[in-house]
Amino acid sequence: MWLAGVVLVARAGVVPVEPQPGDQADPDAPVRVALLVGLNDYQDPELGSLRFALDDARGLAEVLRDPDRGEFDRVVLLGPHATRAEFWQALDRETRLLREDDTFLFYFAGHGTMQLDRGQTSLFLMPSDGRLEDPSGGGIGLAGLEERLKAVPATRRVAIFDACYTDAGRGGVSTATRDQLRDYRGVAPAPVHAGVGRLDVRTFAAYHYQPATEDEQLGHGVYTHYLLKALEGHGDKDQDGGVDVVEAHLFAAELTTRRSGGA
Repeated sequence: MWLAGVVLVARAGVVPVEPQPGDQADPDAPVRVALLVGLNDYQDPELGSLRFALDDARGLAEVLRDPDRGEFDRVVLLGPHATRAEFWQALDRETRLLREDDTFLFYFAGHGTMQLDRGQTSLFLMPSDGRLEDPSGGGIGLAGLEERLKAVPATRRVAIFDACYTDAGRGGVSTATRDQLRDYRGVAPAPVHAGVGRLDVRTFAAYHYQPATEDEQLGHGVYTHYLLKALEGHGDKDQDGGVDVVEAHLFAAELTTRRSGGA
């Protein structure tokens, strides 16, 4: 299965090489572009710092840049303390010249949060200058990000989120949201996501009510650690020589669940 035309071929023992803009012989050939965000440092003490988010993004960058694995034409790494403005600027810069036959991959490792308003749940990614008590004012709303990704001209668009939106792991919630969560008998209501296109893929390290954790023994976020293992070749379930995005996610999800004891 070569879902969305995103074939992350995994072969061991290859030294990664970063392709340079303009290396392609055919200027009309489809290109693959990735924007990877790994945020360790946060200004808001309520969020605190992370240890391995930048390493997660660097590990994925190595795979995507490798001509025998990801074979991406351009990989941009943003971190470890990128601001909200820098994020949107990078997203606009890296997508504005894409065309229909191209592929765009977005990855985020860092803190997330949720906000409850009249029984509706909104999810946010937190830039380094975001404040936990005001996610809508300083965060990156997933609903707004989805609309922006849908506007990218590339037909194949993949987004991978190693963050969580609870008061644990790679996440946190404001005082107001924490108070509202106490009134729920179960988990918070699921957020409503806009529909994605036929060749769009979105993967998440955790459901909105679960933690996405870092693991000192692994030296990575748990989900990204196993995602990278999948792209080394362990995720090639059908033994066709390639690891597509669905194979990689299913491999990572299974081992993340096992590592966390189902949490």
